[in-house]
Amino acid sequence: MDARNLVAVFGCLHRHLLALHRIGVCGDDLVSKLNSRCRMTFDREMAALDAVSRIERGEAVEYEVVPL
Repeated sequence: MDARNLVAVFGCLHRHLLALHRIGVCGDDLVSKLNSRCRMTFDREMAALDAVSRIERGEAVEYEVVPL
């Protein structure tokens, strides 16, 4: 799956975050829910942070997206 329209991707994420906020999910509960939905393990989180660091240095990066 390719996410080609980043405005749409982030718009959708924003709508979902607002909906969670409206029902009182915030702080650590929000982080936990996002990690769960993204199937974010410690190793995947460290790989994502490494990818961000590489992007900051101007390197090309590929990161496996796990379908939900």
